[in-house]
Amino acid sequence: MNLARFVSALADAGVAAEPREVAEALWLAQHLPPSGETESTGQDSPRTDRAGDVAPISELPDEEFEPTAAPAPNPRPSHPAQNQHPLHLPQQNGSTGTGAQSIMLPATDALPGKLTLGRALRFLKRQVPDTRRLVLDEELTASRIAEDGTWLPELRPVTDRWLDVALVVDAELSMQPWQPLVKELRAVLQNLGAFRDVRTWSLHSAASGRLGLSCGTTHSRRLRAPAELIDPTRRRLVLVVSDCVGAPWHNGAASDLLFRWAQTMPVAILQPLPQRMWQRTGLRPVGGRLSSSRAGADNAHLRFIPHQRRRKPNPSGTPVPILQIEPEWLRPWAGLVGSDTGGSMDSAVTFTVPAAGPTPAEPARLAPRRPVDHVKAFRGGATADAFRLASYLTAVPLNLAIMRLVQRTMLPASRPSHLAEVLLSGMLRTASGGADTRYEFVEGVREELAGHLARSDARRLRSELSRFFADRLGLSVREFRAATSGPAETGQGGSIGTGPAFGSLPAALLARLGGRFRELVELFEVDGPQLSLQNNAPLPERAEELVMAADQLLASVWAELYGPDDQPAPKHFSGDGEGEPRSGNELAAVAEAIRLYRRALAVGGQQPRPLAGLVRTLRIRHALTDAQADLQEALAIGAEALSIAAEWRDLACEVSLCVDLAELRLARFDRRGSTIDLNEGVRLLLRASDLTEPGDPARQERYTALARAFRLRFDRTGTLSDLDEAVSMYQQAVAFASSGEQPRLLTDLAGTLRTRFDFLRSPIDLGEALDAQRKAVAAATDDAERWRFLVGLADLLRTRFEMRGSQHDLDEALNLYRQAVSIAPPGADRLQSLSALSSAAATRFLHTGDTADLDEAVELNAYAAETSRVGDPAHAGSLFAMSRLLLTRFGRSGDADDVNRAVRASRRALETTPPYHPDHAAYLEQLGIATRTRFDNEGDPLDLVEAIDAYRRAADATPADEPTCRARYLTELGESLRLRSEDSAGHVDLGAAIAALREATELSPREDPAFLHRLLLLTSLRILAGLPLDEARDETRTTIDLHEGLLGEDHPSTLKARVDLGSTLLRAGHLVQAEHELAAARAALTRTLGPDDPAALAARFQHASALTGLNRRAEARKELTEVLESQIRTLGTDHPDTIETRATLANWR
Repeated sequence: MNLARFVSALADAGVAAEPREVAEALWLAQHLPPSGETESTGQDSPRTDRAGDVAPISELPDEEFEPTAAPAPNPRPSHPAQNQHPLHLPQQNGSTGTGAQSIMLPATDALPGKLTLGRALRFLKRQVPDTRRLVLDEELTASRIAEDGTWLPELRPVTDRWLDVALVVDAELSMQPWQPLVKELRAVLQNLGAFRDVRTWSLHSAASGRLGLSCGTTHSRRLRAPAELIDPTRRRLVLVVSDCVGAPWHNGAASDLLFRWAQTMPVAILQPLPQRMWQRTGLRPVGGRLSSSRAGADNAHLRFIPHQRRRKPNPSGTPVPILQIEPEWLRPWAGLVGSDTGGSMDSAVTFTVPAAGPTPAEPARLAPRRPVDHVKAFRGGATADAFRLASYLTAVPLNLAIMRLVQRTMLPASRPSHLAEVLLSGMLRTASGGADTRYEFVEGVREELAGHLARSDARRLRSELSRFFADRLGLSVREFRAATSGPAETGQGGSIGTGPAFGSLPAALLARLGGRFRELVELFEVDGPQLSLQNNAPLPERAEELVMAADQLLASVWAELYGPDDQPAPKHFSGDGEGEPRSGNELAAVAEAIRLYRRALAVGGQQPRPLAGLVRTLRIRHALTDAQADLQEALAIGAEALSIAAEWRDLACEVSLCVDLAELRLARFDRRGSTIDLNEGVRLLLRASDLTEPGDPARQERYTALARAFRLRFDRTGTLSDLDEAVSMYQQAVAFASSGEQPRLLTDLAGTLRTRFDFLRSPIDLGEALDAQRKAVAAATDDAERWRFLVGLADLLRTRFEMRGSQHDLDEALNLYRQAVSIAPPGADRLQSLSALSSAAATRFLHTGDTADLDEAVELNAYAAETSRVGDPAHAGSLFAMSRLLLTRFGRSGDADDVNRAVRASRRALETTPPYHPDHAAYLEQLGIATRTRFDNEGDPLDLVEAIDAYRRAADATPADEPTCRARYLTELGESLRLRSEDSAGHVDLGAAIAALREATELSPREDPAFLHRLLLLTSLRILAGLPLDEARDETRTTIDLHEGLLGEDHPSTLKARVDLGSTLLRAGHLVQAEHELAAARAALTRTLGPDDPAALAARFQHASALTGLNRRAEARKELTEVLESQIRTLGTDHPDTIETRATLANWR
């Protein structure tokens, strides 16, 4: 018998009982003791010896945590918790208890910030040749056959990842809480793609006291010798994960083992405990500066200088760095290990020595006797986050999964080291072992710590945990077992778990699990205050009255939120905070409507109308609050309600449900990105469109929703048929739309046609998009919308200009942008129009060369920067654009004021942009370009210093997944460092420039147009840095061959590369090779470009300089005389090249 039938039977028997009263009576019955027995709780009243709002969470009454379902007179604008079912840990014997259900709840990561952690290790991502593995070099073999006729294979080493990793995990009992962290750390190392192999080993202490290894994380009867990890090729990295509190770290066994490994391999200790607790372990950390001279150096070749000079390092010991498992610790260590030229870092190290007898263990610390002393001692020595975490843990049962969840939800910025402080504080003890280890506070400590937790914080903790479970139930790859209360089976209650409840789940999510959970929902889903109805009214009439009252409430909310017309479905929005905030009255009305629909269903049974109303109301509340429980409940109810509406042939409800379910599916797609939701949303909208009558005014809304859904699916999948459907739907929506709706729909149609043009490049699509946008502009009457339509039309005209090059299109676009600026409302809208107008003016300058357009673009950006607020994205963007345009104008006019304004604008753009902004690196690059340009113009070395710093910061701020940008910044950095090395003859700058250009070249694919330029710069710098003659000749030949292979032998860029390399060889003193390259380049340039081309004349000038160095002065004088005659004839007597050649000849006479 379900609850509705039971209430009906009571009514027939003359018992006037409301559904909520019956539900409460049934719930209470299963918790009462048998007849004749009494039970005393024995609980004291909440503590009052502290602040008024502070009390131990374990002593608070249940009603402190369970908010009532009935709306308060002035409710807060949040989703009220209704039908919340408490969650507990299962009993320690593994059972859930009588009247309980086991449930798997989502857990959080043990190692937060995995992406940042992986980026910190990017210095270890290297490819090196493996001389043991050779493959056929097909290109070189074919070249040798063609040139020499020798049919022998040419082999080259295979490039492979540089290192493999041995992750050695301490198997002591104290390391058990860190096993999930170790698993996630291994996943980070494997997913990084930097290592040949990542293998986990467990470090065990044998009965004899020796240490041995077992593969994986399980113990093996036969331990393997630690020497098996030693790699003779020195390409293995050993990472020891340990809290270093076990016996091997005190008796010297671990030190001896690490000493042997550190002689041949890089070794580091990854410590899960915070640094402040290391003195309590078997380590003896020493702080100082650790440096290396080469990549992959073993620890025996590291140099360590302590910060405190009086602490002399052990001369026979080998330093092993100790690192917390956090990006700030791993990043400099990875640079130390992976840098070609070595590096240095501040680090704490422990000196490992060969075994020479046991090390005396640290005296045991006596635990405080009284709980209050224990808490005071912990608070005095712990970090603030660790103490707050400990106080939060008093409100929940304790296992590692729940501890991490509390840390994630309440202290998201804390690290695993803060949890380690709590675990090793001595305030916790193990309550039960096994796979699901439970912990409990030492007697009296929970009550003492709970006094530091406010009641409001305790309630917020439970609320945040419940929200976490509701949002991620069934979606997390990490789960733990819990128990929740179920329906009574025998009429007697039972224990459902251990410890206080740590959260709750709404009935909707339990209903989705089916089975006994659904029975539980059906029992407790009716709640709320009584409605004034006649108790003797028949049930159908009572249900109808409830539905009418709910419909009236829903209609008022609908009219307030979406307008007076209740026919069209409301527009979907995902509750991301856009728009005006909703008042508490609206939420209260929605909550009351939901309650009334539920009561109607309980009284009258499952009928289409109340089901459709409930789904729509839940959809509205989800839109207002973004509560995922409402979304899931609406989808669960709606799927069944749609079938019922189809069976009853209720067309209106079926259409309404299709629309609401489609919008809910699309909302969930926005959150999760599942194409299943997207496809189902499209299917439901198609069904709603098919069921809508031809004359229905809502048909236009159906077509519009379908068009948007098809467009959304195209954006996700790239299927052109979806784009075609979207165009067709928009065209039909325009045909059915009223005059007020047409401009917006025409703009959407134009945007969709523009997207199809971008894919197919069909001029027909672009023409139709222009026609639709012109109609939208003509039909618009409100300036608040018309300016957007003008900008859209101007954008389309600029697109056609880029395709056809018609000046008329660009001129019309500029006029439209000016109209949009004149009517756009102040603020972000006007700034958007100004930005578009400035961009169009700069485009026309590039097309026509008219400086008036360039001047207009500069002033428009200056005006936008002055009228926008600091922190507004348009503010920094306008300054950035203005700086670029000022440098362009400086290149034409040479006005120093332009370059100075460009530098100031770049600095202001950078100052107003936080480091995490996606454009921060681009703004740094622009500052480098501006200051480098001013250095070239004025020669101030401080400008060059600022440019170098900006380029270096831009490269460091670029993530590893953007290699193109990072390569560009490194190239600019290398060129600037080369300039400074030429001015100051600094070898340090030259070495840094080589390192930057080498990385830039490695990041650049060969098809990148900038690859050859970067390779040429790198070769030139290596030659200038003192590369031996044979290597310089080989690298020069390799670089020229690459140019010839990619561009051709007579390509101007290839010939220019030969001239540049010849000049570099000349500067480096390799005169014979320089003369050979310059002679070949001179002949090729004269042949391809003519004897009077400036590039050919420059090559002849450099060739004459090489002849002079070889004491062939007669040939050099003849060459220069011919060059001077050609320069006077083609360039004129006042050209800088002519003046330089004349001065050189004069010096020789």
